[in-house]
Amino acid sequence: MILHTPTILILFASFVTAMLGIYGGIFAFKAARVSGGDITTDQITDLETRTRFLLIIVSVVIVVRVLAMPIFYWALESAVPDLPGAMCGFGVSQVVPGLTRLLQYLQFPVLFLGVGWLLLNTLDSQTRHQPFLRRKLYAFAAISIPIILESLGDFYLFFSLKPPPGSGLSCCSTVADVASRPTALVAGIFLGPGGAELAINAYIIATMVFLCFLILVMWKGLWRLPYLVISCILAVILIPVFWVALLEKIAPLMMNLPYHHCIYCWLKTPPGAFAVAAGFLLGVSGVGWALVLYLQGGNEEVKTITLKYIRRLFVFSFSTMLFSFLVVVTHLFMAGYYGAMV
Repeated sequence: MILHTPTILILFASFVTAMLGIYGGIFAFKAARVSGGDITTDQITDLETRTRFLLIIVSVVIVVRVLAMPIFYWALESAVPDLPGAMCGFGVSQVVPGLTRLLQYLQFPVLFLGVGWLLLNTLDSQTRHQPFLRRKLYAFAAISIPIILESLGDFYLFFSLKPPPGSGLSCCSTVADVASRPTALVAGIFLGPGGAELAINAYIIATMVFLCFLILVMWKGLWRLPYLVISCILAVILIPVFWVALLEKIAPLMMNLPYHHCIYCWLKTPPGAFAVAAGFLLGVSGVGWALVLYLQGGNEEVKTITLKYIRRLFVFSFSTMLFSFLVVVTHLFMAGYYGAMV
């Protein structure tokens, strides 16, 4: 086991969220079943008291799990000096490549579901009769499963992390900088020859379309299901466009390394990398959270409160996406003006 500050933090966070997640998931399922049957007044009072405590535990689990996401990559990077051959977080990820890849795939669904649950809980707590209480309990019982799996996976990965036997780990360039890398192939298939150069233009156009549609919805007050669905569809389309543009053009530009396409090196090199990644991730998630809240339904009181949150989420989504976009455009302008990369 390789111990550094971020490794200790991720081990502690994973252990806490796994244990509390197991307890919370089991109790949430039991409480949801009880709340749907015929119960006495004393049982209702006892259930409400225990449920309030449960909701605090659940909120702690989700918040810690969300905060653990950037610590995960910090912990990978902190282990680089202790692993022969590793040049960045990519090399560390090759110690247990299958598990590391799976954990990275789990992070974003867990983030979306966890924050979505927190929003639903906040919305429900502002109503008089908490109509979504049972739904919240069942929802956490379901999402506690990926949260627990991710937490246990993180704990196992960093607890068992050690230098592998043999000659060491491979450099990220052997995977990220070859012509057969997936993003280069995808860009070539959809954009044709020179697709990597066109990827940044596709990202700019797709992002501007997304932002303009959000402005239209907010300006005209189009808070109806078709427009929320279209917003989510545009966000889903934007994700692969951004990913290809990021690895093919944005990351090399921001690192000022024209032929290097490693996402791990990008995250640790330019100061604006985290702003671009976090802003984009929150930007596409905001409209998704808005749709989730809209689909909950409810009476007029609930719909009024829900509309308030949907409006805020659209403003949040627009602001974070615009911020991410402006950071990218600023680097494009600087590169073109100073000639670092065109």
